[in-house]
Amino acid sequence: MKLNRWVVAPLAGMMLAGAQTTHALVVATDSFQSYTAGSPLNPGNNGGTGFASEWGPPTGLAVANVVDVSAKPLSFTPAGGLPINGGSQAVQVFRTGNTTASAMINVPAGGRALSSGLAETFYVGYLFRVDHGGFGGANNTFSLHLSDSETNTNSYNFGVRGNPLATPVDEFMIRTATGGPSANYAAGGGELVEGQNYYLVARLNYDSEVGAFTSADAWVNPAADASGTPSFSLTAPTILGPATISHVFLRQAANQGDVIAANAAGGDYNRDGFNDAADYTKWRDTLGSTTDLLANGYNGGTSANLIDESDYKWWRDTFLGQDVFLADNLVIGTSWVDVVPQVANGIGGTGVPEPATLTLAALAGAALLMRRRRSGCA
Repeated sequence: MKLNRWVVAPLAGMMLAGAQTTHALVVATDSFQSYTAGSPLNPGNNGGTGFASEWGPPTGLAVANVVDVSAKPLSFTPAGGLPINGGSQAVQVFRTGNTTASAMINVPAGGRALSSGLAETFYVGYLFRVDHGGFGGANNTFSLHLSDSETNTNSYNFGVRGNPLATPVDEFMIRTATGGPSANYAAGGGELVEGQNYYLVARLNYDSEVGAFTSADAWVNPAADASGTPSFSLTAPTILGPATISHVFLRQAANQGDVIAANAAGGDYNRDGFNDAADYTKWRDTLGSTTDLLANGYNGGTSANLIDESDYKWWRDTFLGQDVFLADNLVIGTSWVDVVPQVANGIGGTGVPEPATLTLAALAGAALLMRRRRSGCA
């Protein structure tokens, strides 16, 4: 078939437009770089793109601050992908004040409204790290909620939830609502390592026939080509959450590294009124005991009525203090490549070119060949 420039040019233009429209959509992002380090996340911080409001205030005892992390930025490079580099600032979430468990159950730390609500399958990713404290010592929790307000916790959320048992467990989770393992909870990814950077990704799967998000998938430090192999999945929750996602919010809960434990005085195992190294000695000297239970800081699960490694973790956490959660590079998009950067797709890259890109390349080649023939080039 003979193509002339009056045919090739319009076709190339149409294919370029088609290639552009097949690209996914980044819905919202926030890198926290435009805010003042050392200031609260609320009020007045409305950077990033794709949001209709500034970050809202924390509730209860939650605290959310913008902090300088230039000495140790958050970052992660997916295998086979491009680096995801946090900047010199991140948002830091912790709690203050009353240390009773009841005061820490539901403490959203700040949220924002999206410019447009989502009622379709979409992806969310953010960088994450836990500093200080002793994360595994209790069910300390941090998650990003995808909801219809800044405080509705009956919604999909994903992040981390500690487990105080000595046996390594999966501490990364995705769930609807709050609380521990149930039909509305899925976990994977292994045991969290304090001080290590992670990149967490979630996909909420929308069922148009039901009119709701009926399942979700999660990845912990995914490879660039891992879109079809999540780390774990929530397949049949009984709580589906809002039908349209219009808000995101940060939440920490049960951050009880220094909660007073009724049976062990918050790690004061020798009952001298202080939590110090002498309490570690008490734990060590009674390790394995089922009769001398003064050092039984955690008395649940396999640790019930037994002095074991879980009781050491409980003392360690109360001695060191609560966890501090860091998050950076929040991104929401409608495709995997929006949240997990790929090595350049298309010609010259290592990824697989999209069909529209290949067609456009062929048309461009035809146009170049026609031009050479017109100018007498061989």
